[in-house]
Amino acid sequence: MISAFAALALLASQPSAPSPTPTPDAVAEKWSEELPVLFRALRQQREAAFIEGWGAAYDRFQGELEAAINAHDVAPREAEALRQRLLYEWARGRAAWPEQHAEATGDLGFEESGAYWNFVDVLDLGRADLLELPEYAAFMLGRLHARRDALIESGRIPLDPEAVRLSAELAEAARAENPAIACFYVRHAVSEHLEDHGADGWPDAADEALNSCPGEDADALRAELAEARAEREGHRIETYKTAGPVSLEAHIFAAGTDEAPALVWFHGGGWYQGSWAWCGVCEIFKEAGYTVVQVEYRLGSRHGTGIGEALEDAGDAVAWVRENAETLNVDPARVYAGGFSAGGHLAVATATVLGPDAPGRPAAAAGFSACTELSDHYWTEARAGGTEAARALSPARAAADDAAPLILVQGTHDRLCGYEPASGLVADLKAQGVRADLVTLDEGRHFEIYRDRDAYERARERVLDFLSP
Repeated sequence: MISAFAALALLASQPSAPSPTPTPDAVAEKWSEELPVLFRALRQQREAAFIEGWGAAYDRFQGELEAAINAHDVAPREAEALRQRLLYEWARGRAAWPEQHAEATGDLGFEESGAYWNFVDVLDLGRADLLELPEYAAFMLGRLHARRDALIESGRIPLDPEAVRLSAELAEAARAENPAIACFYVRHAVSEHLEDHGADGWPDAADEALNSCPGEDADALRAELAEARAEREGHRIETYKTAGPVSLEAHIFAAGTDEAPALVWFHGGGWYQGSWAWCGVCEIFKEAGYTVVQVEYRLGSRHGTGIGEALEDAGDAVAWVRENAETLNVDPARVYAGGFSAGGHLAVATATVLGPDAPGRPAAAAGFSACTELSDHYWTEARAGGTEAARALSPARAAADDAAPLILVQGTHDRLCGYEPASGLVADLKAQGVRADLVTLDEGRHFEIYRDRDAYERARERVLDFLSP
């Protein structure tokens, strides 16, 4: 009879059973988790090192996938879909790297080598049957965006000045040889414009493109457009400025009382997207009896412009309201500026960056999650036109002794528009004898005031008290 210790020793001496081969789905889940982590680690590397590391990862996962396909007797169609998913996940990384590398290194002028995009030659970009695969669809949209940006930059064809991005994407859709891919592009372009701008700047070409792609998706987009157009009903709309071929509107929600205070509202959206209809926090002022003027200003996606042009428009909007105080039935001495995020920057900048004698200087300004320092992030530097321009447009760097009264509502955990520059700005203003206040949202993030009712109510009370001392 064998002892227990001898049995254990015998078992230990036996060769271990091989680990089962992972399923194809397990391999796909693994690359979905690991490739983004690897990409972040490689994006600061030089071009050759990135290509080598990213290619080695593809080869490794391709080997694991083929082993899993063979071990689990996967049907040919399913196996081909998995191969295409991996290929286009890898291709998405290749396509994203140049811009991501520039952002990670802070190199605004970075350009990849002329041969970098040769990998596209091995891809099949005309397969509408692959559009159901998220990796393929995402790659095709990334390619559309890249070709759109190149078309805008080149100026090869005239684009609608009121909808630059949309008209460029529709032009690229028209070039697609496969009708199904062309309609995929059209639906995306139209949907993105409606999401980012509503009915603002809607071109006739978009209606024509939708008509060429009939179906339930197109019908849904038309219904969304009708809802956006309905938002324009029931209030006064005026053109407050014409900048070349671009007309900018002011949407006036009257208080209904004589000489009410006016709040000129600037929406958020990174100075790139957004709509006058993005009000949100501005409801504070409507409920308090202000006439609220929600304005359009020039945006990167619609007009191909940067932060400087947006600030020019913001100042002109404030000046227009004051100049038209009598017809708007508002008090010209109580024309205030307010905004959220990028719009908060514009409101605060009218009170700080614009000189004290500027026609667009408001009586006071309120910034909600406002960006006060623009030279600390790749995106804001790029939108401003470089580091020096970003500094010149930063309220935190403006002369504090001649600023208008200012109140900021800022979260301590805001990663998009930092708390430290905002708190520093308020401290500098107070030190110079300027009336200023800071509403701190402890542990609050960028959109905290939208998510936390208590934060909203506290900010509401403090802001209204500040503007009506």
